[in-house]
Parts: sequence; C-alpha cells; structure tokens
Amino acid sequence: MKRVVVVLVLVLAGLFAATSAQAFVWHLAIPKARAENERFARDLCESDRECTYWAGSKCQRVTESRVDCIAATWYPEEPGYETQCWTVTHWGVNYSGYIVLKNRGPVHCELERA
Repeated sequence: MKRVVVVLVLVLAGLFAATSAQAFVWHLAIPKARAENERFARDLCESDRECTYWAGSKCQRVTESRVDCIAATWYPEEPGYETQCWTVTHWGVNYSGYIVLKNRGPVHCELERA
C-alpha cells in the first residue's frame, strides 16, 4: 500500500513539473526579443548595399508570449540629409519554444537632417 501511495505521489509530482515547464516555455523575455530584433535590423541593413546604419531597440511587452519592437535603418541622401525607415516587429514564441518573427508592420520612411 505504501508503495502505491509513493508511486502515485511521484507520478503527480512529475505531471505538475511537466505542466509548469511547458507553461514557462511560452514566456518571452524582453532582452531575448530585443536581441532578435537587433539581428533582424542588422540582417536587413546588410542585405541592402545603400543602408548605412541600423538599430533595433524600443521593445514593449504586449502579452506574456509577445513583444513588439521597432527596427530602423538609415540611407544617405543629398549632403546633410538621410532617410530613416522603421517598422514594428511582433516577436513571439512558437510551439517548440523558439523565438520567431510573428508579423511585421508596414515600413515608414522620412527624410531628416543628418
């Protein structure tokens, strides 16, 4: 009888631990989303020969598993001016627990003094 109780307690403890670990997989840390956003902005800039600078910052939590960030790139124009373009990126966690780009908003650009 004692063995049955011990086995039952161990099974229940294992199930509780497994569900707790699975729930933790869906949490997305802001620093991890910011790092992925910076990598996204860098790759975007490096794929365009005209891009002179990139930045990936200003992240904000939307839900426990989603963080929105801004990715920006700069392009030279006539002397003293440059074009800054930015987009909002939606970072989330997929079913395997990996960070993925869930969606990306439209690109906005404006001319500014350098």
